[in-house]
Amino acid sequence: MNLSGKKILITGGSTGIGKAAAIFCAQKGATVAIIDKNISDGDITVKTINDQGGKSKFFSTDVSVESSVERSVKESTDFLGGIDGLICSAGILFGGLTPVDSFDSETWERVIDVNLKGSFYTCKYVVKEMKKNKKGVILLISSKGGITHGSSSVAYGSSKGGIGGLGLTLARELNPFGIRVNVVCPGSLKTPLKIGAIKQQEKWIGKEAKVEDQISGLANPEGVGKVLSLLISDEADYVEGFIFTK
Repeated sequence: MNLSGKKILITGGSTGIGKAAAIFCAQKGATVAIIDKNISDGDITVKTINDQGGKSKFFSTDVSVESSVERSVKESTDFLGGIDGLICSAGILFGGLTPVDSFDSETWERVIDVNLKGSFYTCKYVVKEMKKNKKGVILLISSKGGITHGSSSVAYGSSKGGIGGLGLTLARELNPFGIRVNVVCPGSLKTPLKIGAIKQQEKWIGKEAKVEDQISGLANPEGVGKVLSLLISDEADYVEGFIFTK
């Protein structure tokens, strides 16, 4: 697999799946732009890539704010010289184990704004760039929670189900423009997002949450990062629909 010359934008690339994908894509020759709200970890990811001989740059962005996304996509496009691929992995998880009749609107809106609206905003402005060249790949990160089964958080599960619907709609809409859209659904991974959600469970059920046992059973995000770097490549041009990973 060779990504030399590929120009890839990754949201949520500071940590977790996005970070793993950014590093693997750069190792395969891609130039990578990372947009994220997490500046400190984003700088570390970029330094890791550049120290390995890759080329990457970080752009501070709040994906839940349309104007912030519009600005960062423009700045990223200028840095990259175009956009061949988008990996949309920015996401948050709050409200785990909170019953729906106790779920507060503020948490609901916060999760939906980042996970679902953030994916929509990013696609909106990236697609404008991809259409100019009549080609591109968009990978939307959903989850098994919200697609094949429920989530511990009603907001998270709903947002990830919405991303699935967004991906199906965009795949049909953008195919005539040479833009491939896939929805990737990972399982439970050892990421800051998932670890934070597990630790939140202690507030509800205490030691019964078995936090350490849960964390030890999580899969490695680097494995999903490798899958994403393959899917963003030309070798995956016959892959359609949903892809499920550990």
